[in-house]
Amino acid sequence: MSFSSWWQGLMKSNQELDAEELMAESAETGADPVQEISRGELAHVRGVIKSVILRPEGATPVFQADVFDGTGTILVSWLGRRAVRGITPGRHIDIRGRVTEADGKREICNPEYQLIG
Repeated sequence: MSFSSWWQGLMKSNQELDAEELMAESAETGADPVQEISRGELAHVRGVIKSVILRPEGATPVFQADVFDGTGTILVSWLGRRAVRGITPGRHIDIRGRVTEADGKREICNPEYQLIG
């Protein structure tokens, strides 16, 4: 290992190290990197829930979570739900569903999901 690569490894932030770990975990399970999925595609994403929010749009609630896989973030929405058991920031999740796009952001609505760990 050269001094340069050793030094670069030493200077990585915790966020960079976490992202690399998530990317490796996703690759091991055969999940699709968020940065590579496109609208209309059936995707399998594995990552960590970064945030959750309840959007009372009109009369129908929408429970949403931002899931980060080390390459990017995808919005996951459960239509008609005020909460989804176990969906909390920091939890690891495996999701599958069709990718849509809203306001330039990738989204999967009402996915099949499994909490990890």
